[in-house]
Amino acid sequence: MMAATKKRPVSVAGRRMGEWQRTVEKQVRRGVERGMDLLPVTMQKSLRRLATRVERTQRDLAKRGQRLVKDARKRVERFGADLRKRIEGTVTPVSERIDTTMRREMTRLRKRVRELEHELRSHAKA
Repeated sequence: MMAATKKRPVSVAGRRMGEWQRTVEKQVRRGVERGMDLLPVTMQKSLRRLATRVERTQRDLAKRGQRLVKDARKRVERFGADLRKRIEGTVTPVSERIDTTMRREMTRLRKRVRELEHELRSHAKA
């Protein structure tokens, strides 16, 4: 059995990518705050409202996407179950007919083999 290898974090210039990402996010946030401070108060309020709407819309779209995936999975599962039932409904009677036909054929062949054995015995005695 192979030993599980630990996944090493990606590093750039001795720093992990997670650290770089946090640092960059902080700097961007500070830059946005500085830029907002330069705007008039009414425009700042408008931009904050807009940002709130965008975030709400983003969450709503993410939820809709999750629901769509969930609904699609359910539909596929139902379709698969329906298809399986239809196939079984079609194949089962056919296989039963084949089984019945094979049983009849096997009975007929057994009877023929017995007849041939009987003829062989009667010819051997004669």
